[in-house]
Amino acid sequence: MSVDTPKFPRSYRLFAQRYGWGRTLGNFLIYLPADAACDSWQQMREAVKSAYLDDLADYADYYPDDIVQLMARTEPFARSESGFFLFWDTASGA
Repeated sequence: MSVDTPKFPRSYRLFAQRYGWGRTLGNFLIYLPADAACDSWQQMREAVKSAYLDDLADYADYYPDDIVQLMARTEPFARSESGFFLFWDTASGA
């Protein structure tokens, strides 16, 4: 998957093309698509989705339906040094 894949927001593509993989604001690691890299977007995405988003039914009793639907369509793209993740809403347009 390349950075030009329409799934990625324009701002992410521009950032990736200009700066590449790395840390921003001294805290957030921005992940890029790179099939073979251990720090790739694909690797991070799988880890986040399997840990937090694979069983969205578990959240149904705790959150409104619109929040669970939002969680279903999010994509992670960055992680902070302290373990927080940044996501984008795939329905918001690229």
